Amino acid sequence: MNHAVQEIKALKKKKRSDEALQLLKRIASQVLPIMRKRGWKVQHLCEFYPNNPNLLGLNINHGFKINIRLRPHYDDTVFLDYNDLLGTMLHELVHIVRGPHDATFYKILDELSDELDQLILTGQKGYSAFDGVGHKLGGHTGLPLSTLDVKNRALAAAEQRRQVQRVMLPTGGVRLGGSTSNQLEKSLTPKEMAARAAERRLRDQKWCGGLQQEESTGDNEKAVIVLDDDTTHSGRKRARDQDDDQGTLTKRHQSTWICALCTFENQELVLACAMCLSERTNAAYTTDNNNNSWACPQCTLLNSMDTTTCDACNYNKA
Repeated sequence: MNHAVQEIKALKKKKRSDEALQLLKRIASQVLPIMRKRGWKVQHLCEFYPNNPNLLGLNINHGFKINIRLRPHYDDTVFLDYNDLLGTMLHELVHIVRGPHDATFYKILDELSDELDQLILTGQKGYSAFDGVGHKLGGHTGLPLSTLDVKNRALAAAEQRRQVQRVMLPTGGVRLGGSTSNQLEKSLTPKEMAARAAERRLRDQKWCGGLQQEESTGDNEKAVIVLDDDTTHSGRKRARDQDDDQGTLTKRHQSTWICALCTFENQELVLACAMCLSERTNAAYTTDNNNNSWACPQCTLLNSMDTTTCDACNYNKA
């Protein structure tokens, strides 16, 4: 069977786990047409509740597993706003084809946002995201979602995404990567463009775990909602094979950051030091393995190694 999402996992020991399951199904249903158009597959869509309060989403092995935080770190009995959750899902889907938060990544993300808006306006939706029945082991199936409710929430999500994107743009709300990007290029200097792009990357780095090859989020308690067991094992094998094929390339080009407390060299997408467990701060700076550039810890712009001051924000690493 050709499923966009093979399996859903919700946190069994958390309160309102049934609602969490329905929320995950709603999110997956909303983005189903986008996934099918591109042939994207997600083996496991999971709720997670990581120890890091800033971590909202994580993509493991190019879509083999996507983790979404549904509950705020300060209260695990309530859910985050649906608009924010939908935005997180779109963001993590982009990591299926693009790892770093760069211009290519945001171009794809903007395309997905535009496409989702059009799907909402034309009334298209994806309620058969799983082409099967999702249920909690030992439980009962949930009631179908309200079409009007999903559409209203999705419309609100589209408007909220627009408001967030306007924060980093000049008056008038021109969007990076959109149809009016030429206007933006004319209104900003190259340095201002670099600074705004760096600001967007910095904001996303705070909450997105990016593309990871394995999971280390500090939360393992899950209730499994199996939708298709037949393809699960083969899917895992394909993900492992894909990981092996890209292993050499990943190690060759992967950037790192230096812990300000213990000086241990960590992988770029890790948010806490693997040696001393201290959280990544602005005092840490990033380099690439080829020693061609360093990433500013304040705005994340890649600068030449022969400079000590960031070209975008004037941060001095010396």
